[in-house]
Amino acid sequence: MPLISEYAFTPNVFEKESYSSEEVAFLYFQDFKNVLLNQAIVRNLRNGEWLKTFNDNNKSWHLRAKELLKKLVKQNRLNLFPAVLSDTPQNDDNWCREALASHEKEPLDGIITSDEIVCNYKDIFTIVSFNKLSTTQWWKQGPSVRPERTIEAYMEHLRIILQCANSIMFIDPHLDPTRPGYREFVKLIEMICTRKRHPLIEIHRVCYEGSGP
Repeated sequence: MPLISEYAFTPNVFEKESYSSEEVAFLYFQDFKNVLLNQAIVRNLRNGEWLKTFNDNNKSWHLRAKELLKKLVKQNRLNLFPAVLSDTPQNDDNWCREALASHEKEPLDGIITSDEIVCNYKDIFTIVSFNKLSTTQWWKQGPSVRPERTIEAYMEHLRIILQCANSIMFIDPHLDPTRPGYREFVKLIEMICTRKRHPLIEIHRVCYEGSGP
């Protein structure tokens, strides 16, 4: 389980018609906001085509959805992911298929859609209707984790953070890549270096007076 979860949404989750009343919509979007802005990111499918669907003025996007999307963009919580299927999705079922195909390329923690779409994927645990999230195991999973002390475990748990974070701080009083227990630390830096936009990296460790230059 990574320290930060990554989810995909079909666009209809953000439409007014998906909710029976304004009060109901408020409760769901408050839940989305609490999770997505604190412990998750959203996969921006097909190199950003997913986000561009919300420019379609023929759809009645909920006002709270627009506000949430703006915050996701501002906080850099949209993870650009390349197109997987050959055709651009034309409906929500197509978007669900695209999300599932991307999940097979690189695992997602969950795909959130509507009751109507879920019916086509009944046996796939990853795909859940938004109104079933409160009883879904992978939604709201805590950010605390104790990984094994191996570079493979660290890379697994930190993968999304290293890919998306605006700044990264490593705090270890004894961090020294020349020492046996830290020689693979450079692999984490190499993972960060594959990004197009590099984050600010800080390394905090002790420095003993008289120990050297």
